[in-house]
Amino acid sequence: MPPVQFTHAQDGTRIAFVRYPGTSPVHFSVNTPGAPALSLRASLPAYAGYYEHYLRGKGGVYFDWRGTGASDRIDGSLRIDDLIADIEAVASAVDEPLDGHFVGRACFAGCLHAAQHIGRYRSIRLTGAALRAGENWQGLHNRPGWERDYPEHLRSLARSYFDVSPVEALRIAAAWEEGVPQRSWAAYLEAERGIDLTEVLSQLRVPTWVTAQRTADYEAAAVMAALLPNATFSTFEPRVTTPEAGDLEREAWDRHLGSRLGDPPSKRSRRPAAQRSRPVEVDELTQREREVLDLMALGDRNAQIARKLGVSERTVEHHVGSIFSKLGVENRVQAVNRVRGEGNMA
Repeated sequence: MPPVQFTHAQDGTRIAFVRYPGTSPVHFSVNTPGAPALSLRASLPAYAGYYEHYLRGKGGVYFDWRGTGASDRIDGSLRIDDLIADIEAVASAVDEPLDGHFVGRACFAGCLHAAQHIGRYRSIRLTGAALRAGENWQGLHNRPGWERDYPEHLRSLARSYFDVSPVEALRIAAAWEEGVPQRSWAAYLEAERGIDLTEVLSQLRVPTWVTAQRTADYEAAAVMAALLPNATFSTFEPRVTTPEAGDLEREAWDRHLGSRLGDPPSKRSRRPAAQRSRPVEVDELTQREREVLDLMALGDRNAQIARKLGVSERTVEHHVGSIFSKLGVENRVQAVNRVRGEGNMA
């Protein structure tokens, strides 16, 4: 990860950000308020190489909100204007055209910022977004009662998102809590309360791509796409943070936004053959990955696989991404064909 830099919001609050060097316009990642701090993301194997493969030589930026990580801590409540100011501080420091990516609840401050500063944006991507708080999967995770056991709340999120062991989830949750104290989490939720983007979206006339990655997000994302003047809508899987997933996401970005913007298709960076990892054999997959792969071969989607195996859909998404990575394939058809070609179906 590049070194952390600092800028200041209009009220003097210091905001930490990292900037990946590359060509303009810059991919500007605005993650959900309360997402793991920069310091934690840098230590998680799940993130290793992902962002570089997504960028493919384009410049990239992401940051810690006020109250998170290396940015200034907060003492009291926040307003949505405070979060908009954080975005503007980083956008001003970058001072280049932006291809914005607003993830989850970041859509509230992100879309409001874009409406006020639309000249900064060449395009916008919305992932897991919603018109109002509570209408996507993140709203389900933040149901009333989360505050009674904040460490457990973060541990549950860590297991769901990163698909790690209970012991590793405890470690991640402890580091997550240090980077995002409970008062910050509560302040973010309060700042977003009552926001409705219905009228705002009509002002976002730049090319926009709306993606849904969870079943709980499909309806909200489709409604947002219908309200945006210049939007396309798609689902996308898998959502796991591996280098291969970064490649897949960039290729999807090329199709849904880059092609509309006149950008040439990006190319995957190729490591020398001697350094390239050997795809594993099918029988080297874990037992759970084999079970997921067998159900994929039957035509089951992630939601169906999750029900049959008694796990979360997010866990299935992680297994699918791991299967793709290990087998050296890019999609479900290739994975299934690989199995059939080796005669290793269960």
